[in-house]
Amino acid sequence: MKRLKIIVLLAILLFVSFSVSSNAQECQRARPVVTVSPTSVTGPSDTTFFLTLTIKNEDTQTCGASTFVISPSLPANWESFVKPGGIGIFPSQSALFSVDIIVPKDAAKDTYQVNFVVSTQAHQNAGVGGFGEAKITIRDEPKTCSITIDSIVLRKAATDVEKTTYCLKEKVDVDTKISLKGNTEAQVFADLFIDGKLLDSSIVNIEPDNFATINFKNSIDTTSFGKATPNLKIVAKAACASSEATKEKQFTIDICDPSCLFTASIAAPLEKEVGRDIITSIYTRNIGNKENLIAIEQAVCREGTCIPMVCEISSVKLQSDESKSYSCRQQVRSTGTHAIETKIFACGKEEAQTKEFFAVASTTQPATPSVSEGCKVEPLAEFRCSGSIRQQLFRNSDCSTTWAYSQYCPDGCSKGLCISSGEDVRGFEPVVELEGEFEGKSGGDALLAFDIENTINSPAKFDIKISGKAAEWISVPSSVIVGEKAQEKITFSASIPDDVEPGDYDFTVTVSTGNRVVSKSSLISIAEEEQPGVSIEVVFGIIGGLLAVFVLLSFLQSKYGKRESF
Repeated sequence: MKRLKIIVLLAILLFVSFSVSSNAQECQRARPVVTVSPTSVTGPSDTTFFLTLTIKNEDTQTCGASTFVISPSLPANWESFVKPGGIGIFPSQSALFSVDIIVPKDAAKDTYQVNFVVSTQAHQNAGVGGFGEAKITIRDEPKTCSITIDSIVLRKAATDVEKTTYCLKEKVDVDTKISLKGNTEAQVFADLFIDGKLLDSSIVNIEPDNFATINFKNSIDTTSFGKATPNLKIVAKAACASSEATKEKQFTIDICDPSCLFTASIAAPLEKEVGRDIITSIYTRNIGNKENLIAIEQAVCREGTCIPMVCEISSVKLQSDESKSYSCRQQVRSTGTHAIETKIFACGKEEAQTKEFFAVASTTQPATPSVSEGCKVEPLAEFRCSGSIRQQLFRNSDCSTTWAYSQYCPDGCSKGLCISSGEDVRGFEPVVELEGEFEGKSGGDALLAFDIENTINSPAKFDIKISGKAAEWISVPSSVIVGEKAQEKITFSASIPDDVEPGDYDFTVTVSTGNRVVSKSSLISIAEEEQPGVSIEVVFGIIGGLLAVFVLLSFLQSKYGKRESF
């Protein structure tokens, strides 16, 4: 009977120990911390408000990553758009999400509260969903907008700089930059007229206080111009406030020998102050079928007096499809309206003349302290980006510096370097490193990563695609820019559905730049769920406890046995 009691006590103690061990290792769901910014916004109806949500996962570490669902609670007929989606957040980590709140045009003038419920199914079951809120005030505001046409550009190709001389039987592109000012988005309708004849039309949506570039009918045949100096006219109309704008520009089209074809573009000076050197940047390219000598002369003119500008080179001999960039400079010593006169020579004759006017203001900043010898006028080894233009820093004769046009980057500019598409680099291909296999579980998130290495001396854009059985689980950026001779680690997550059977699911990462393509494959291994094990420390604790109970019971049995013998 006593032995039976001992066995029962040991079984109870073992059950309690296992229960404590299992509970210590269970995932504990906690309410995520949700922060909304800004918490209050004001604006008109028929607009979109932009909010930012920060979500912090407060679960215990044993829970792993969770993909939270953001559910906005909005007034009737309002809409929302949450991005990005499918992002796993690990315990103690945070992630940012943007929420676009689209207010209909018939929304009444009032203050509305917008609520955000943040949770997963597991958090809903545990009753610990997150919550955030913001207030949106709709006020009456008349919609206003006006448009201006900033420029008309005629290009040899969509990525070439503007030409000043063209030949018949060439294909060119026409585009225009249109700016919108006001407090509402507008749809702009633009018509292109050449010599009074409607040639093309286009429509574009422009955000408030922003601009858009419209490209008309790629590869327009210059023979449609009909004469050597066609007149290009853009007529644009905005759907708000009946705003309309018109701009005209004439281009010279030359009938020329195929052996004498070239492009030339001249960037206007950036600095226009008394006592400073003005600098123009010149780009020339020989697109003819034989060697050609191209020369550009420039002078600064005011009131009939012209002073030649000092250029890095006076002429350049270019092979077919070869290009050259250089600059000219001259110090301006008086205020008022000046002009830069440019003459272009090619094929042994003068091909074109241009005159650009600009105003010179007085110096607004203290001049650099002068030295007896001054400074050498020269380009410096420092570059920056201004949109798709690469600019170089130049030192002036008074030791000040000026940023000037250096290069047009067809694929964009990053950190002072043109982004490469990989097309113009012989033997170039991306280097992609991907681990052999990843592990996950049904209903959870797997954290994945791969490396892209750029082996050339300029930034490069890489497009990324995912294929395979596991592709629909994976969220990955569509493209990434990797710096020159740099390596970028791409980290992404796979949200595994709850009903996935155990097994191996393949996926392939395809990285491309231009026509260079590299693919790497891997697996996500979904294992069967196992019951939480008991650590070695817990096992030794249980054994120690059992031994202590056994010794105690033996002592009590011996003590009571002696009493019974008396």
